[in-house]
Amino acid sequence: RVIPFMSVLCVCGGEVPETFSSNGFDLRAWAKVNKCLFTVVDEDDEPRMVLEFFSGFSTSVENVDVEHQRYLKPLLNHVGIRYITISHADFDEILNPHSSLDFISFLKDHFEESGEY
Repeated sequence: RVIPFMSVLCVCGGEVPETFSSNGFDLRAWAKVNKCLFTVVDEDDEPRMVLEFFSGFSTSVENVDVEHQRYLKPLLNHVGIRYITISHADFDEILNPHSSLDFISFLKDHFEESGEY
């Protein structure tokens, strides 16, 4: 199942781990108000993966993207939840009926790159 716009704090089980260093930044307050685009949960409603759009900073720098790369990505890694970003170009290719890239292949490629497949 996929849940859109789940809060970061909820994805992390309601708590930001004390062992996760944020260098004085109030990570819990940030996690409470920030959302994940799509959260994939298992049959027990436990978050397993977060999917978001992110094309890098080559054309523009959005504050939300900066914060998610700075705080969300390492936080989810710390709590054992996969974080996958999809570029707009990849998404366009996935939607193209003449493309060889589909969503399952895209995910498989990401898991193979991380050694988790």
